[in-house]
Amino acid sequence: MQPANAPLMSHLFILGRQPELSLAELGAFFDNGVRWDGRSELAETGNPLPLPAPAFLRELGGTIGIMEVRVENVPEIALASEIKNLLQKEYDGKGKLPFAIDTMVRGQGVSLMRRLLTGVKKALRAEGVPAKFLNNNFSAVSRVLSFKEGLPQTGRHLVIVPDEINKGRFRIAAVRALQDVDEYSKRDYGKVFRDSRAGMLPPKLAQMMINLAVGAKTDDYLVYDPFCGSGTILMEAMLRGCSVAGSDLEAETVRHTEENIDWFRGNFKIDPAQGAVLFAKSAENVLPGDLAPLFDSSTKLAIVAEPFLGPPMRDEPDDRTLQHVIEKLSNLYLSFFENLAKWIPSGTPIVFLFPFWKRHHHQFVHLSEKLVDKIVGLGYSKSALAPLERTALPYQRPDQIVGRDIVRLIKH
Repeated sequence: MQPANAPLMSHLFILGRQPELSLAELGAFFDNGVRWDGRSELAETGNPLPLPAPAFLRELGGTIGIMEVRVENVPEIALASEIKNLLQKEYDGKGKLPFAIDTMVRGQGVSLMRRLLTGVKKALRAEGVPAKFLNNNFSAVSRVLSFKEGLPQTGRHLVIVPDEINKGRFRIAAVRALQDVDEYSKRDYGKVFRDSRAGMLPPKLAQMMINLAVGAKTDDYLVYDPFCGSGTILMEAMLRGCSVAGSDLEAETVRHTEENIDWFRGNFKIDPAQGAVLFAKSAENVLPGDLAPLFDSSTKLAIVAEPFLGPPMRDEPDDRTLQHVIEKLSNLYLSFFENLAKWIPSGTPIVFLFPFWKRHHHQFVHLSEKLVDKIVGLGYSKSALAPLERTALPYQRPDQIVGRDIVRLIKH
């Protein structure tokens, strides 16, 4: 434990596959208190975490793990000794001490890890501590294995990171939390209804969108998704403590959402007091009374939505097909935002996905670039995503023709 007058420990965040989006999500909790060099898979904050690391990580969709910096400014020759000291404190005197070491050192990660694993094990044995490392064949330990072995809870999974301030030296960080892959799989694939035709929204992306809308203070928000589909956004919002409202054009889709929410309440211990209003209606014609009894003039409202993104595409669209899709979606989105502006409160945050399409020669067509300024003219303002100060961030898998741009707006 740190002494009362010790400086606050820095925390490192292992960013996900879309690092800029992961960083923006963290920015919703820390404002500009997150640093990133623009290249690595790590971001850092010197601010205290809003929750213990495991609980905080469960609220983040774009961060894979959280680490706590234990020692800084360590020369390479002293790494094994410092790691031995850290691990020795964790030994309870029972059996062999399991541990893992990983490195994020470009160019010498494997050779450095091999030297450290054997050197630390030997140093622990000399101190009377029997130990075993979990790095199979001296390779990096998978996050799944580390999580299942409970290493983050004990501080026995250590990571060597270059010290950016003291060049040529290193920092030793302890993994404190890792993403629970099995729970995400259950939330995605375990629900009662999934519609593969509609382009399924990953729970992690839904989490990020909710966090971009409301940040840390969710329990007093009503999150409304006017294109609710199978209810992924609504379920993730309920997991954050929000009441929710959802609507969709088709009554059958809404019934499926109700089934999913009932399943979600039972499987993830959702507070019965968290309300949910669901109804079938075109998003272009929704009125405030449709959200009753959860919505009134005093309600803090957030709109979080993935609308209809157009037809699924296996191949890059030709000009005529793409133009037809753009015209259809533009009319739908503009009509939706025009109606929404008539009744939502001033200051309401809106996180909305716009499609973009991959074209030949690695070019892309972004609908947000064509529409956002027109939407702003209806009574909204752009809200830059800190700390990068970008107004749109992409989310796309390498093999996808249709990607998503995440945009945040604020009602005037």
